Amino acid sequence: MHGIMTDQDIDNLMQYVIADFVLYPCDYFFDADEKKFTYHPTNDSNGNSIQIKGLTDFFNAINKGIDRMKNDGTIKHFVPTLFKIKPAENKFAVIDIDRHESNGFENFEKWKEENGFSKNFYLDVEKHPCKVISPNNGVHLYYKLPFDLPKEWNKKKYLTTEVELHTNSFANTAGSERKFIDGFKNYTLQGNLKDAPLLPVSVINEATKKYSGKTDTGKRFSYNNEGKKYTLEQIEEFTRKDCLNEGNHDFIFAFGVRAKKEGYDTQTIIKYCETLPEHLNRRNQRDTYTAIKSIKEF
Repeated sequence: MHGIMTDQDIDNLMQYVIADFVLYPCDYFFDADEKKFTYHPTNDSNGNSIQIKGLTDFFNAINKGIDRMKNDGTIKHFVPTLFKIKPAENKFAVIDIDRHESNGFENFEKWKEENGFSKNFYLDVEKHPCKVISPNNGVHLYYKLPFDLPKEWNKKKYLTTEVELHTNSFANTAGSERKFIDGFKNYTLQGNLKDAPLLPVSVINEATKKYSGKTDTGKRFSYNNEGKKYTLEQIEEFTRKDCLNEGNHDFIFAFGVRAKKEGYDTQTIIKYCETLPEHLNRRNQRDTYTAIKSIKEF
């Protein structure tokens, strides 16, 4: 054990490893001016970013430690207790709600109301099925991405004050310990990564508009069709490839949001969904009707 890392912390970290996330171990630096500890992903002796992949790397890191290069070029051996991920590397996204300068939870609720998301089940903080509680009583809401994002999404985006959207930017993991002046505090997981819902495409749209200054980006995020509109059959084919291990609900919902992004109206999408084998199987219809209802809300 290191610091106050518990067996539960290790189990939480293993969820990321088993789900094929790359973990980026961090080391601490004391900022004398700010009088606090800061932490950053580390480099190896060759100056390359240290990445932990798989259970063997993970257990070696937390039991034996790793070597990192310090700013002065010397090597330091340390045992990492805080890890970061880039969620989009594994087709995830994280909405990070903080309480640093203001109440991010109040800001998030106001943002949802202003953008018509107040009744969106997938943005309900209390009922969210996969979230991480941070040491400062903030929360990270985990989502699966409904499609690939452009590489230029490499920085966190603020949806509103104290509310960030992480895709290709770093987010701290559950099971990590963060060092403070008064000791270590943990990031705790509530739920399971496999239960993370799809990120509403409307949230991605709002973040894109906020940073592009446009009312509609006109971009299609996943596939290049030389500016031509994809048919619903093509969208179905793409979605099946990306949802091989997903349930019927997630497949139909992902298909629906992609079709909406291509400009198809809701009724046309629903009529097509009702012809899909996932929906025609009566045993699945309660699940698929829930997905279709979710498509209507977007």
